[in-house]
Amino acid sequence: AESDAGETQPFRRHKPEDRIELLELLVHSCDLSAQVYKQEIAVQWGDRITEEFKRQSDREASLKLPRTLPESYEDIDVMKSQIGFVSKIVKPLWDPFTICFPPLAPCLDRLEA
Repeated sequence: AESDAGETQPFRRHKPEDRIELLELLVHSCDLSAQVYKQEIAVQWGDRITEEFKRQSDREASLKLPRTLPESYEDIDVMKSQIGFVSKIVKPLWDPFTICFPPLAPCLDRLEA
């Protein structure tokens, strides 16, 4: 939880807003969990999301909409983007969960492998 001044406050389990924030973080971490699976599964999910992004980019172009992704999605280095996604988004999100839920530690270990 954050105060109005933006300072981090301890979790207050008796406060509904803190419990809701925790649930939102749990749901978000589940949504971004594909990269913590075993490598063969993580790669399949990475391929699926890459294909989804490519289709989105192509659809935006066909509808003459502003693209939310680079002009040519083929120019993206998928491996680099996955490494950046894991190191800047997934790992910082999952790090605290392994402290709160030690059985999740192998998931975090897979991110670091």
